[in-house]
Amino acid sequence: MTLKLLSSKKKYNQYLANTGADDNSKYKNAVLSHTSQIKQILGKYLEDPETQIRTDLDNAVEQCFKAILDHLTYTKQLDQDHDDDENVDSVYDYQEPKEPVEDESYDEKALEYLRV
Repeated sequence: MTLKLLSSKKKYNQYLANTGADDNSKYKNAVLSHTSQIKQILGKYLEDPETQIRTDLDNAVEQCFKAILDHLTYTKQLDQDHDDDENVDSVYDYQEPKEPVEDESYDEKALEYLRV
């Protein structure tokens, strides 16, 4: 396994910056220099998800969009669960103990016939 897989992106980028490795900076500079073209291509897919430019690009964008939709669905569910939790009293709230209730249906005289 590599350090990239074992750490967060931010920490990995800090490590690269501290060690003088420039692989990440080449990638970052390439993305920044092609931002408008990238936005244009992604815009085509957003307007029509069935857009076909190139098979590997089509598959990558489809996987990206599925991951984003999964993330949005997951965070929406978390928000709903959080909202539901705010509307319910906490299960850890202290509750006064209830007084024991006598069972009025119990009748000593009615059970006389069971005694021997």
